[in-house]
Order: sequence, then C-alpha cells, then structure tokens
Amino acid sequence: ATVPPAPPEIPATSETGARQRLELLHAAASRLGESMDLTRNAEQLVGMLVPAFADLASVDLTEAVLVGEEPERFVTGSPLRRVAVASRDGDWPADMYQSGANFRIGEFGSEQLRTGRAEVLSNLTALRAKLADEPEQLRLLLPERATSALVLPLRARRLVLGAVGLWRTGERAPFEHADTSLMEEIGSRLALSLDNARRYTRERRTVEALQRSLLPRPVVRMTAAETAGTYVPASTAAGTGGSWYDVITLSGTRVAFVVGRVV
Repeated sequence: ATVPPAPPEIPATSETGARQRLELLHAAASRLGESMDLTRNAEQLVGMLVPAFADLASVDLTEAVLVGEEPERFVTGSPLRRVAVASRDGDWPADMYQSGANFRIGEFGSEQLRTGRAEVLSNLTALRAKLADEPEQLRLLLPERATSALVLPLRARRLVLGAVGLWRTGERAPFEHADTSLMEEIGSRLALSLDNARRYTRERRTVEALQRSLLPRPVVRMTAAETAGTYVPASTAAGTGGSWYDVITLSGTRVAFVVGRVV
C-alpha cells in the first residue's frame, strides 16, 4: 500500500500553525479507523504525529484490549504493551521501552490515565528527580533527550484503553496548552477506532470458535485408516467460503473421504 507523506512540522504559534493543526485533525478523521486491526490504527497515529507534531511518539494498550476483551478498571500496576512507536530520525531511544515490550505503569502514570485528560509535562528536570527511584517509570515517560512531553489517555465509554506518549527534543518549542485540546480531539477518534477494532476482534474470535465446533473430528481411528485434520478460517472479510472435508466409515473395512467447496 502507498504510505501518505507525513505532514510538515507544525509551528508552535502563528496562523500557519493553526491551519496545519486543522490539517492534522482532518488527516486523523479520514485515516483513523480505516482498519479493524488494533496495531495498524496505532501505527497510523504515530505516523501522522511524527515529525509534524512531535519528535517521538508511542502508543501503549492494555492487555485486555489487545485480545478483544472489555477493558477492566485501570489501577496502579495494570499491564500495558507498547504496540507502536515512531521517531523523527528513525532511531528509537535505547533508554525507552521498545515496540512489543510489556510493562506495568506506576502510580504517577496511573493517576494521569484515570483523569482522561491530555497533560503537558513541562518541568522534566523536576519530574526526573521525583522519579529517580523508579527507573522503569523513567523508561516509560522520560527519554534522556526529551525537553517536553505530552501524555494522552485513550478512553472509550469511561474505560481506559491505553495511552499515547509524545515527546519533543532539541531546540523545538515545548508543548503548550493549545496542543492538549488538539490531541484530545485526535485521541477521541483513535479511542473510538480502537474500541471498534477490539469489538471486531472479539466477535471474530467467537465466530471462529463456532465454526470450529461445527467441524468433524480431526482425528478418527478406524480399522482401515487413521485421519488427521486442521482448520484455517477463510481469508475473506466475512470469514466465509473456503473448503470442507469429512471422513466416513463404510462397511467392509472401507473409508469414504469427501471434500468440497463451500460455494
């Protein structure tokens, strides 16, 4: 598939910056939710935000969401998995959790996610000192080269699905209050697309379980033969179509093997 070009970097202020913020919001509205895959939606978001809005971006989701389950009440120590990352220079910091990593969030981060509001972390020096005894939380929240950070909770129906982390580095202007409003709008769209994808994952798993329950036994032992079978769901969007088989015991030490197409 053709990857859309990244939007230009958004200035901190000015009319041009306001227009580019609207363009970023429009891109989020048109592209988020195109896929029913959780990870793909997360990758779409970080691809839009870097480098237009941030130098580093990550999306972390709860384990329940990733397997299609209803999110549980979010508490300190709830498990998360980093499902998507993006870096302006293509080099993700070694001192941060990598894509695919599992971790548990501490008290500071848990309180932020429960509020449901985007928050700018402006005084990173003071925050590093506060979290000096929590190296795992530093790996989650504060890469060494970050000069400004923004944390965006992802919530749907008042339940925490995960979070988006954004960082700016070097001489780039720090995040400001106007940025939180933009990210909350984009975050609400991402959360809705993730919740829809989560429900799709759960319903597809239910359908596959039903299909498996209707299949003949994969192993049948008879005098004439011993069978072995496997099941692979159809690759169509609806999960229908494909082939079927059955093994039937006949008289006279005979076996009938039948195979056909669903269509």
